[in-house]
Amino acid sequence: MDLVAETEGHELVRLSVTDQGPGIDPAKHAMIFEKFRQLDGSVTREHSGSGLGLAISRELMTLLGGKIE
Repeated sequence: MDLVAETEGHELVRLSVTDQGPGIDPAKHAMIFEKFRQLDGSVTREHSGSGLGLAISRELMTLLGGKIE
């Protein structure tokens, strides 16, 4: 995983996180920030979780005046 922090002007900071995971189909990018959304809803899915991590991250960023993409 790579983490990069860059300043943009005097007030903005851009954090970029890149990993070597399997990736997400670009057609499903908009869905990953929905609460309780799991792209693989099957019983035999490889990764577990509640589907709240990115939704909470987006809410926090919005409260702080930022955005997450």
